[in-house]
Amino acid sequence: MLTSKESLRLFDEYLPDPDHPARYEQVAEWIARYKGDYAVFARVRLGSSSMLESIGLMEFAYKVHDHPDFVKEVHRRFSEWSATVVEYLNQMDFDFYVTGDDLADSKSPWMSPEMFREFFLPYQRIVARAMKKPWVHHSDGNLLPILDDLLSLGMSGIHPIQPRAMDINQVKEAYGNRICLLGNIDLDYTLTLGTPEEVEKEVRERITQIGQGGGYIITSANSLPDYCKTENVFAMARAVTKYGKYPLEQDFKR
Repeated sequence: MLTSKESLRLFDEYLPDPDHPARYEQVAEWIARYKGDYAVFARVRLGSSSMLESIGLMEFAYKVHDHPDFVKEVHRRFSEWSATVVEYLNQMDFDFYVTGDDLADSKSPWMSPEMFREFFLPYQRIVARAMKKPWVHHSDGNLLPILDDLLSLGMSGIHPIQPRAMDINQVKEAYGNRICLLGNIDLDYTLTLGTPEEVEKEVRERITQIGQGGGYIITSANSLPDYCKTENVFAMARAVTKYGKYPLEQDFKR
């Protein structure tokens, strides 16, 4: 764990070399194999999750008050590492990027908007400015208190809009003309405990409510964990094919 200035030596001892060509040669082979059949994306981080996980959330809560410069130094180092990786990825044939940095739980972000602006946003921007392709940001939880600041990074989409954390209709109304929304098909019940008929109904409702005018991509409200019912995952895919063609029918009764 990174808990002191002395522990910063671990960056040099353990963080992989972002300039090593082998890291990208293997990726190039993978792209050459699958490009054309699939949309190919690279998953990177803005540095925030790496900072929080390396310091520890509880220790972070103390250090932002007792040693704020240490927190900023850790975030800066992780963000600059990611930005270097992104510079190489920009030269490869990816379709888009996904950044994964959880910033909240279902009730609220883990920091105040003021703290987000001071301890997170400047270092996230180091990575965001390096990106030369469209990108989607993933964070679980309720992002609404910091969403305006987060969107200033210039991402193309936000994922996964958890139903019990954010009202996707509210997000669509407030931000639908600025950002693509991804996700919101419920993992607490629908995909994991529900029936294929309930999955189809939920997908149809989301497309009806959120798909009008574009800017919505159906996914689960996080990932596809192994406790999803297989038949429900396929039901979601079938429902997208059935109801997700533009121009959208207003009521889907035909």
